[in-house]
Parts: sequence; structure tokens; C-alpha cells
Amino acid sequence: MANPKVKADGTALSNKPIGSSQLIVDRRRSGVSKNSDTTSDLTQRADDEPKILLQVPARPELQDVSTPPGVMDLPMDAYAYDIAAGEGSTVYVLDSGVNTNLEEFADRPGTSTRWLFPKNKLIDPRFYEPDKMEDSDDHGTGVAAKAVGKTYGVAKKANLVIVKIPVPVNKRTPILDLFAWIDAMNLIYQDAQDHGTFGRSVLNIGYTFSQKHSSDPMVKGFLTRFRSCMTKLISVGFVIVVPSGNQGVKYPLIDGYPALLASEFPIIVVGGSDNGAKADFSQAGPLVDLYAPATDISIPSLNAPFVACGSGTSYSSPTVAGLVAYLMSVQKYQEQINAGGLGKVAENMKVLVKSLAYPREDGSVPIVYNGVDWTSIYHTCEQDSCEANWDGDES
Repeated sequence: MANPKVKADGTALSNKPIGSSQLIVDRRRSGVSKNSDTTSDLTQRADDEPKILLQVPARPELQDVSTPPGVMDLPMDAYAYDIAAGEGSTVYVLDSGVNTNLEEFADRPGTSTRWLFPKNKLIDPRFYEPDKMEDSDDHGTGVAAKAVGKTYGVAKKANLVIVKIPVPVNKRTPILDLFAWIDAMNLIYQDAQDHGTFGRSVLNIGYTFSQKHSSDPMVKGFLTRFRSCMTKLISVGFVIVVPSGNQGVKYPLIDGYPALLASEFPIIVVGGSDNGAKADFSQAGPLVDLYAPATDISIPSLNAPFVACGSGTSYSSPTVAGLVAYLMSVQKYQEQINAGGLGKVAENMKVLVKSLAYPREDGSVPIVYNGVDWTSIYHTCEQDSCEANWDGDES
């Protein structure tokens, strides 16, 4: 059978070294402190306004996430974010696994990482490779990094649960393999229940499959069960984020699942952007809620300390999944997100991320934004030279 999965474009190595530092900005006094002051500042001023962390330098696609409306040029190559940074939230990444031995995932502060291994109960286990804590397709690693990675991630303190799709022995990917998604979603529900994360969890689904398979009786059965799983997860406060798809040149409008289910469920569908405009390959249409960078995206490389580069909406989606986890941890959004109880969290979050997103150019598409307005510290940075206060080096 035809391969029902569509993932991001191929990955190529770059010669850019990884490097970043953090600044902590006390909004109350509009000052800049070094990393060593972060913990003490938090404990001494727990009731004050939230502090803003600056990751300096940050990749351009991460800078986009915290670029406030009306700002043409940032004063530095930084990503600004609330110090909560997703703490207490959990991101489930349904994908090909993650290479957690990379520095990007090592010793992430205040977080935990665990694995789930769903099974396809319709196929003999001998037709699949044994469970391994690795990325079997060099795809999930970049996806997870965009959501929660130390250097590339939006929600740097969020918990990560890696939900690895089983790998067929002969590398085939028939439609029948989709039934592993059903077991995956059941495992995700049970894991969230066991860890008490209902209402603080987001699921990113990294793959899509075309609606041309929907006439297959097997796919119809899968979609019926998949809808039931989505209903169950959303009822306990899960937010589900999916890519719009990469077939925009041939099929401009969304033509695949799970994105098509946005007409039935309050899932968040993310399109791909390129320098502030819709990426040519990104599928679009009324089901797309917002867009996030999708071209020449920096992701971890196995050849550390270098950086890999990928393109596709499967990198846009986890950027927004990370944003969801981040917003779940920011105090000022709690009332809006939780209004109406667990069953309304997905709908409330969808409204929130759409309200924060805005076009970077007149007439363009709404691009992801985390709501951090750090324009008030621009003058301070220019006067006091934020660069001089780093703990670290760019290279």
C-alpha cells in the first residue's frame, strides 16, 4: 500500500556551532541580571511581576516567537520568554523517537523525560523492531527540540514524553500501521492520569496521511477509533497540535488527517511560514489556525557541536505545541485557559494562541507569538549594553 505518512523535508548539515546564554530581566526595575542571580531573584520576589528570560543568541525562528507587534528590528538576537518556561506542563511527542543523548536534551532544568512504546495490536509483534530509546527516522529529535529543547525549544522547562511509533522490520508503512496510533493515545491518557497532568498536557502529532486513503474500510475503522481517542483526551484537558501538511504546491488546501479533523474538534492546526509569509509548500485554508517558521529550521545534529537544518510543517507544529505548554505555565493566562473546566481547555487554548498570533506584514498570515512584550527593556539594553552582561559566549 502507499505510504500514508508525510514528514518534513530532508535534513542537511550546517557548519554553525551551537551557543547560547541567558539574561534575566526584572520587569519591575527594568534591569538586567546575570544567570547566577536567577534563583535568588525568584525566591525573593515570588509575588512580583513575572521576570523575562532572554536567550542570547537565539535562532531566527525562535526570535520570531517573541517578536512583539510593531517591532521591525530587535535590539539583539534574542528569544524572550517568561521565566515559568513551561514548568509543570507536559509535551507528548508522537513521532519516531528522540536521540536524548544529545546535549540539547541533557540536564534540562526542572523537567523529566519518559518513553511510551505503543503497539499495533492487529499485527504480530515479530513484524516490528524491538523497542529502542532512539530516533529511528531522524525526525522526532528535531520535533522534540522545537518544543522543549534547551537551545531550540519554546518551553524549555516542560516535561517531555516520547511516544515512539513502532518501526516495521521491513521499513514498510502500510495503512494498517496507523492502528499503533490508537494504542499510543490510550497510553498517553493513562500516563497523564498516572502523573496527574490532566489540564497541563499537550500532544504533538508529527505525521499526516492523505484523505485519499479515507475510502479504505481499514482507514474508516481507524478514523472512528481515532475520533473516540481524541474526544477522550480533549475531555480531560489535553490540547492537540498538528501540522497542516507539506503538499501545498500540489494541494493548496489541507487534504490530510489529522488536520481535517479540526472541523470536528478544537485541535490546533499549524501552517508553515517563511520569512513572515506562508511557505510555498505549506497547506492552508480555513482550518489553519496560525503559522510558525518552517523553512531552514535549526535542529540538533548528531555531529555536535554543529547544527542540522530542516524544513516542513512538522517543525511548525511543535513550535506551537511548545507555546501551548509555555502558556499553561504563565500565571496571567491561567484563568482564561481553565475557564469552564478541563473539557474547555483545548478550546480556550486555541482561542488564546490565535489571539496572540499576528501578521508580520500587512496582508500576510498570522505568525506565532508568545505574548511577551519586552519593548520596555529596549532602552535599558541600549544604555547598559545587555551583551556585556552575558554569562557565556556566542560561539
